Amino acid sequence: VLSLDSEDEDIEARSDKYAIIALSKHNKKYSSNFELVESGPLGSGCCSKGRVLHLNFKAKNKDEPGAAVQSFFSELIVTNRTVVYPDRVVLMGPADLLPEKADTKGCFYCCSRNIHHPDHRLSFRRGGEDHWTNLCSQIEKLNTYIKG
Repeated sequence: VLSLDSEDEDIEARSDKYAIIALSKHNKKYSSNFELVESGPLGSGCCSKGRVLHLNFKAKNKDEPGAAVQSFFSELIVTNRTVVYPDRVVLMGPADLLPEKADTKGCFYCCSRNIHHPDHRLSFRRGGEDHWTNLCSQIEKLNTYIKG
């Protein structure tokens, strides 16, 4: 969990900060020493915990100078304007092996963004869960109104 400067309102400008937060979690969990090379576009949506952010970024292991640059996927939760929690961080493999066009794996948050997602669809929030719950509740209300 990290607090960010609340004066920085532009979510795209925060991309590097979000990538560093995610990379920090990965480094701590796996006792690795990756450093950020480049951050990518952000996909965003909402869930019951707060705002959901999806992000790809590239990082290099400082302990292995000749190693390939790696690509990562991260899902972060922004609980208010300044607190960010990295919920998932997935090493996707060498950056040069990922196709140019990303497969969003059906993610509603990222359908218009070029963000690579992990193969396992249950390893990230896709955005449709809340949408269908809300839609079904509205259909029930409409049904009740019509039957009136």
